[in-house]
Amino acid sequence: MTKELLVAKVSTPLERVYEVFQEITQGQDHALAWARKIEIVDDSTLREAIAIGKECRRVVKEVEDRRKDLLAPIRSFVEETNQLAKTASADAQEAEGVVDGKIESYNTQKQIEAEREKARIAAEADAARKAQEAEERKRQAEERKRQAEEDARIEAAERAAAEKEEADGAGTAEHAQAVAQAEAEKARIEAERAERERIEAEESARRKKEQDEADAKAAVDMAKAQAAAKTRGVSEVWSFEVIDETKLPRECMSPDNKKIRHLILGGVREIAGVRMWKALNASKR
Repeated sequence: MTKELLVAKVSTPLERVYEVFQEITQGQDHALAWARKIEIVDDSTLREAIAIGKECRRVVKEVEDRRKDLLAPIRSFVEETNQLAKTASADAQEAEGVVDGKIESYNTQKQIEAEREKARIAAEADAARKAQEAEERKRQAEERKRQAEEDARIEAAERAAAEKEEADGAGTAEHAQAVAQAEAEKARIEAERAERERIEAEESARRKKEQDEADAKAAVDMAKAQAAAKTRGVSEVWSFEVIDETKLPRECMSPDNKKIRHLILGGVREIAGVRMWKALNASKR
């Protein structure tokens, strides 16, 4: 329906509409004043009140009927316009839905790939850490074994020197030589131990540096994997699904008035959290 057709259908100006309604409701101001003033005290005043009420209902119905008649062309225009708009945008809406579905599918796949990559990187880092811990335990066990052997050699040298002293007597040249040899052996073993500790300190520093570099690389790879899951123009949004209504907090619930009224009309007279009372309802005949 074009604008010209609409104007042709809605040909009644507002001034005339006002006049029509005034003609229908003429004298109703007196009826309102009478309704506020009257007291029903006998059958006569009751019949008068019923007559006035009937006339008021007739006026209300006539006004409503004329209102509908006057708005019918506009309502028809609105309905036809809405239908045309719906038809015109149907293909675009369907295309939008198809594209959104494909975008969501692609984004979901990228997210899955990113999660897999994150899991792979985390697994590799965990395996490397466990391997390093196992290597460290092995090194410490070997070091304890080597230290025990060295302590045994030192103890053996000292014991041999003591036995030599006891056999040859203190102060002899042989005893002095045995003591010197034991001290020299002890000094050699301690020097070897100090050198090993120096080498182990350097090796420990190297391993820590390598681990730090591996951790940094893993962090960079993780960030790249997360960035790869993001698509330009697509953002993450939170969705939800109610899986157990009994666990919802009170602020997420609202009473269903229609269901409550249906229960009351069905005869239910007690509902937890609901106050019921009787009220008078005037029937119109």
